Amino acid sequence: LTQIRYFLEVAETQHITRSAEKLHIAQPSLTQAIHRLEESLGVPLFMTKGRGIVLTEYGKYLQKRLQPIVEELDILPEQLKTMAKLSNDTIHLNVLAASALITEAVIDYKHNKKNLNFQLMQSSESDIYDIEITTRMSQEKSNNKNEFICEEEIFL
Repeated sequence: LTQIRYFLEVAETQHITRSAEKLHIAQPSLTQAIHRLEESLGVPLFMTKGRGIVLTEYGKYLQKRLQPIVEELDILPEQLKTMAKLSNDTIHLNVLAASALITEAVIDYKHNKKNLNFQLMQSSESDIYDIEITTRMSQEKSNNKNEFICEEEIFL
């Protein structure tokens, strides 16, 4: 990865000494790194032109292909930090109870804590959640044969 970053810097400036200064390394170390990369790839990436250097066709192709990859690598740490922050600000609810009370509670809580997110799922198989909401049914007999009473206690 270091050789790739060195290559891209030299490809950008097309000047070894300026690139070495910008990378804060010695010019001979940069030259050796570029030579090692060329040897491992088996193709020349630069050629001398007058007193300077220019990219070969191989070098131009490699630069074109590597630039977006390195840009993606550079933004990965920030993306991971964002993911971690979202994960920390997310409550994972496993809802195994059908009740309007739960929906209202989530909406009210979200109203008070705007930066908090809820991830809802419904799976008796999963154990990846912060809170599970379940019910326990109890049936009561009524004096009236046509009447059925069902109570539902909600457990968090």
